[in-house]
Amino acid sequence: DLEDFQNIRDDINQIVTHCGCDELLDLAKADRYFDRVIIMLDGDARLPDKENQPRVCDYLDTFFNPKEKGLNDREHKPNIIFAPGYFAPESYYYKFIREIIVNENSHLDFWRGMDRHEETALYTADKIKNLFTTLEKQFSNDDLKSVFGEEMQGEIWDFIKNTKFLNYLYFDYSRVGVLLDFVEKLKAAYEMVLPLTVANRYS
Repeated sequence: DLEDFQNIRDDINQIVTHCGCDELLDLAKADRYFDRVIIMLDGDARLPDKENQPRVCDYLDTFFNPKEKGLNDREHKPNIIFAPGYFAPESYYYKFIREIIVNENSHLDFWRGMDRHEETALYTADKIKNLFTTLEKQFSNDDLKSVFGEEMQGEIWDFIKNTKFLNYLYFDYSRVGVLLDFVEKLKAAYEMVLPLTVANRYS
């Protein structure tokens, strides 16, 4: 499956947009052109009603399960996929960054690995923890956006990229299922859009 993902990734032309998820979903409904496009939305777009979206500050030490609250993911075509989880990117990253800080001894292989590379040698759990000291106890994703910064640039994003944090996160066997599920959804989206794109070239 992961080999299929590599092949799919090579074929895809990625375009980052700043449209909201509702606008993208409306476009997908209004114009059949978007049946030939894979639309990837943030995890917090999975639930159709914004008032039901969880706040990560309530799930720092546990996982959000929508079924426990009687909630269902929004209905969508196979070419619409979501980032893993039910949180916006900043919340999703923060949850796991906090985990490796609070449980530093359980992630010593991650922190000790920092010394092996010049660009990560100065990172410590305390240094990363200090980046989030402005957060109140009941913080929102907007509060996290202020800390993370815009356009995926800044110290926290550098930490995520330089340490290959996502690689470490999904190397954990207890989370690899989430990654495999995402790859399956991407594969289904690709299989939907490919024949439509090919047919359009010859129409």
